[in-house]
Amino acid sequence: MHHFSGTNWQQRPAEEFIALHNQAISGQVWVIEGNYSMCLPERRTWAMGFILLMFRCL
Repeated sequence: MHHFSGTNWQQRPAEEFIALHNQAISGQVWVIEGNYSMCLPERRTWAMGFILLMFRCL
């Protein structure tokens, strides 16, 4: 969602990405992997739970 398909990682404008993100989380079933911390408040509203993995670099 964050990058345009087939563009070698060209990012979408923030407004467009947020609209796609919000559309994705409006469904009954969804899983999101990745940071996207700017959208975390919306996800917390709709999510039933979170799995947070924290890694420490050695």
